[in-house]
Amino acid sequence: MVHRSALLSLTLLTVLACSESPAAPHVGASGAGQLTMLNALGAGDPATLHLDGTAVTLPPAGESGTAILAAGAHQLQAIATGGQVLASATFTLTDGAHRTAVISGAAGHNVLLVTTLDTAAVPVLDAVKLRVVHTVAGAPAMDVYLSQVGHAADSTSRLVTNLQYGTGTDARFPGYAIRPAGQYVITLTATGTSTVLLQSGSLTLNAGDVDSFVLAQNAAGELELRTVKEH
Repeated sequence: MVHRSALLSLTLLTVLACSESPAAPHVGASGAGQLTMLNALGAGDPATLHLDGTAVTLPPAGESGTAILAAGAHQLQAIATGGQVLASATFTLTDGAHRTAVISGAAGHNVLLVTTLDTAAVPVLDAVKLRVVHTVAGAPAMDVYLSQVGHAADSTSRLVTNLQYGTGTDARFPGYAIRPAGQYVITLTATGTSTVLLQSGSLTLNAGDVDSFVLAQNAAGELELRTVKEH
């Protein structure tokens, strides 16, 4: 369950514990799972995060951090300076599982999501691995196209169909796609139509990168596509 508030005024504290090899698919310790945090907040929107009641620091905006947690139920909360809960999400880690949490939005548009399933950000050395995450509750479902610069966004470049807020209907959330390195444009249309809702500029996708492109809402209520580099 996700709660939102009309305020985002937070301060960074302590450190989100990272494993020595955050991208490794093997959690290691028995009875533990891996949580990856994606910071998709806008510039000037830092956040204090509480994990099971303890303050931890988000990775820098546009980056990820990874923690090894005991298997079981956990809670993430974004907390204002005065103690107000701005966003909250609960999740359960099973032994050896990987989950991803995304904090996104801006003042008045805060959201904290945790995936239902994650395969971990294991890179592909000769290609780019990427996914698109929908974190705007009021925005419609979308079709997502990944086209090379200079090429049309059409059925041959469609990446995801019917991308919905949160985990949507796809248990892979919506899952990573693997594409050759190169220059690309991401186009989002209303599902089943050619109506463009948002289009990125030219994106350089490098071999070995793992990128999450997070659909977010800025303080003005406008849709943005924010890149998070996963490590």
